[in-house]
Amino acid sequence: MSDEERDVQAQKEGGAAAAQISEVQPGPFPPRKVPRPIEAVCIQVEKIYDACSQKRCEEIQFDDLEKKPRHIISCETSEFASQCNLTPIQDDPPLVRADVTYWYKVTVVYEDRHGVERTVQDWVQFEKSVVLFGTDEMFCKVEAVLECLGCDIVGRRKIFCEVGEYVVIKTALEVQLLIPSFGFCPPPPECEELPTRCEEFLEAPPPPLFPPQPWDID
Repeated sequence: MSDEERDVQAQKEGGAAAAQISEVQPGPFPPRKVPRPIEAVCIQVEKIYDACSQKRCEEIQFDDLEKKPRHIISCETSEFASQCNLTPIQDDPPLVRADVTYWYKVTVVYEDRHGVERTVQDWVQFEKSVVLFGTDEMFCKVEAVLECLGCDIVGRRKIFCEVGEYVVIKTALEVQLLIPSFGFCPPPPECEELPTRCEEFLEAPPPPLFPPQPWDID
């Protein structure tokens, strides 16, 4: 094959690849139909080097309530925050001790014996140290999924709650990675707005104006 023929073939292949890439959209690929990347790009990201997780159950008591509770309305967690410090403990392989402190707020709404809604709040704090792969150049990340499992009324003026915690501790570093790319992301579709009541009425078929005929009734 001559150089000119190779150039023509390359142009054809490039055009086919471009046509193929133009159809790539965010989401899963069809089985066994992964298109070829069109370039390798350098991106700056937070690379996770190591991670561990923990599930635990926290017990919380609200004592000496202002009024005797009769019914628990809701229990929610909010305002999760954390601090994490890394201390090198070994060089080969590099290991660090991650000293973690995290806290969050628990809010319980209950109804007293007079039918009045009342709110009580408390903060939960927990400390933990784990060993992870890492160096003193890295930083630590803490993520959590919290769920209030339920509350019980104990005695006359006490509420006992249990909160499930799923906590993930990670060592990370901001790095540049070379990855395959399909080009820039295509424009997203237009947002779908929720119809108003008037729009639903105008788009619906007209209501029946007359009663049915006798033979239309089964």
